[in-house]
Amino acid sequence: MLKNYLKIAWRNLKRHKGYTFINLFGLAVGVACCILIALYVRDELSHEDFQQNADRIMVMGSKYIGFGDGQPSLSTPYPLAGALKQEAPVVENAIRALWPGSGEVSIDDQTFQEEEGVFHAEEGFFDMFSFPIIEGAPEHALRERNTAVISEKLAKKYFPDENPVGKTIYAKERGKHAYRIVGVAKSHDNSYLDFNAVLSFSTLDYANTHADAWGASMFQTYVLLNKNVDSKTFLNQVESVEDAHLGEKRYKSFVAQPLPGLYLSDMVSSDGFHGQWRYIYIFGAVAIFILLIAFVNYVNLATARAAQRTKEVGVRKTTGATRFQLMGQFLGESVLMSAIAYVLALAAAQLALPVFNHIFGMELSYADASIGWFLLLGLATLGVGVLAGSYPALYLSAFKPAHVLKGDGQRGGSGSWLRKGLIVVQFVVAIALIIGTAVVYRQLAYVQQKDLGFEGEQVVITEIPQDGTDALLHEVLKQPGVATASITNGVPGRFRLTISRKANQLSSETRADTTKDISLHPVVVDYGYFKTLGLTMAAGRTFSKERTSDESRGYILNEKAAEAFGWSPEDAIGKSISLSGGGEVIGVVKDFNITSLRKPIEPVILKASKFKSISSSNMLAARLRSGAIQKGLRQVEQVRSQFTDEPFTYSFLDEDFAKMYRTEQRLGQVFGGFGGFAGIAILLACLGLFGLAAFAAERRTKEIGIRKVLGATITNIVSLLSKDFLKLVAIGFVIAVPIAWYAMHKWLADFAYKIEIGPGIFLLAGAAALLIALLTVSGQSIKAALANPVDSLKSE
Repeated sequence: MLKNYLKIAWRNLKRHKGYTFINLFGLAVGVACCILIALYVRDELSHEDFQQNADRIMVMGSKYIGFGDGQPSLSTPYPLAGALKQEAPVVENAIRALWPGSGEVSIDDQTFQEEEGVFHAEEGFFDMFSFPIIEGAPEHALRERNTAVISEKLAKKYFPDENPVGKTIYAKERGKHAYRIVGVAKSHDNSYLDFNAVLSFSTLDYANTHADAWGASMFQTYVLLNKNVDSKTFLNQVESVEDAHLGEKRYKSFVAQPLPGLYLSDMVSSDGFHGQWRYIYIFGAVAIFILLIAFVNYVNLATARAAQRTKEVGVRKTTGATRFQLMGQFLGESVLMSAIAYVLALAAAQLALPVFNHIFGMELSYADASIGWFLLLGLATLGVGVLAGSYPALYLSAFKPAHVLKGDGQRGGSGSWLRKGLIVVQFVVAIALIIGTAVVYRQLAYVQQKDLGFEGEQVVITEIPQDGTDALLHEVLKQPGVATASITNGVPGRFRLTISRKANQLSSETRADTTKDISLHPVVVDYGYFKTLGLTMAAGRTFSKERTSDESRGYILNEKAAEAFGWSPEDAIGKSISLSGGGEVIGVVKDFNITSLRKPIEPVILKASKFKSISSSNMLAARLRSGAIQKGLRQVEQVRSQFTDEPFTYSFLDEDFAKMYRTEQRLGQVFGGFGGFAGIAILLACLGLFGLAAFAAERRTKEIGIRKVLGATITNIVSLLSKDFLKLVAIGFVIAVPIAWYAMHKWLADFAYKIEIGPGIFLLAGAAALLIALLTVSGQSIKAALANPVDSLKSE
């Protein structure tokens, strides 16, 4: 019987090619979108799932009390690991690590810049985490000073034809050291701890200088708990350690994050669509919505075809077919349709994967998924087919043979209202996505065009050595391709330090509340900093070489910092500052953004220096002359190479800020355009509308013929057939507007500087949807209106 059902179903699908194409295309596209997003969600949720001790590993962090926004970070004090091992009974082991994330690696005479995964870790790292050592002795990993374990991918990259164990590499990270390779380990992409090289922590001698430094948080601490220990018990013991070593007046507290949830937590920085629950929710919802539109198309077209199949149902029932058998027949068609759609979706998703990976910044492939995952998706697709076919099957099998054979079968009723309701649902989704896409593009254009308070065009930034900065700057300024240059330890987008104090601790002349906490971003600059970045003074003056006291006692605030002290720009001049031996404010610079427009402008304090005592990384900022960008870039590289053998890496200041909005750019790509989710949603909705319009025109062929004979014009006919559908699109627009407004209002809340969502965006999206729907429906309406009425009426 099943074979017979499938055979008849296949014949029906072949006979009605237009209906089959619309449903197959819609289901295939909807399922393909689901497959791509399912691959993305699976990858995001699978981080650390290979770790054998994942449920026992806690990642420690700290957060300041009373300063900033209380956001936890992974930075912890050096002695925390030792204290937890000795004073917390539930702790089996605790190790330290020091993460910069990137580093320079030299092998023989070749130097390479590894962008990520070069860090120091203590012995026990490879016992705690499941990165199996495939070359070398695991028991010796990182035990000795100046040893390293490298990843299998790094071994293949640098030692393709030999065993690297026993070889020496030089890593310039926290100072340049030689490291003997003692092992090769298999790393894992789906891990926060994915590495290229793990260097022995003992090489750095931090135990001698930070043994009791509870106030300096710069290390990472990983804890392995005893078996069957709950997190609450551990956190109680952490609190006891806090009380013992930080006291009641502590200004920071420790937090713990289970390793499996670290990747999606607020403790690690995220980039693009990675490591954020909200994007998992957003794209998961989009996949469901697009599949819903395809589902709606199937139900709508199947019920619309009911009028054509009523006689078939009547004949089958009079020849002995039961309702159960008829339902099996119609469900068989749905299952066959969904099975074919799933195969087509797999092929479509495979073709779209390169583009999807490029936009999402990932390397997803079918090889990452198991057979069970594909089977689960296949069953889900068949389930959608069964669900979509259930209503038509119940609807068609309920016809009474006596009625339908006389020609008075059901012609609308609840089926008509269902179709109308489902059309509204389709366009609510499609219009909401269009509005969302428009808002994303408007906000992206706004942040890219907003005045940031500095001039970042043609300003190249490169890291430079700590020594010889004066001579390097002198040589750079002599180059014809360089207009001006400056050496600093902070430029917009790279302000690395923050100091937090009470207002009265920073100045005895503040007008602000003396108990108020003030967080300042300190940056050391030279005399060319303001000209190089195009900064403008609001009051006072910049640093001057002629005034020797500027270097020892002069400070410049931005307007936001002056406001934090309770001063106007003019009032701030001459006020005392209690930092680095004390000094006074000589100028106030107009506010400029030091980070993306997601955050408001923050207080900045600038100090002049010749950079002889700067311990943090120095940067050269050089403004290149117009029309000589490449020439100036080569000249900067040549001068820099005279002072360091480090690889020349650089970026342009305006491009650095543009990269901060990469997520918004990608979001626009994902949703915008005909190939984006919004385009796919409107395409599928209009495809279903096209099919319904065709059936409506076919059912009303004789009515149209009579109207034409009685004098109706083509415009009258087109209006008659189109207005009902356009009303439904208009209703969908009315429902979509508040939904889209709420969703985009929540999205824009992440930006300190944002557009206003005015009525223009909604009206434009509504007009676009109505126009597309009108073009879709009017095509079939015009075709019906142009038909010869003689052909329509000759059978009467």
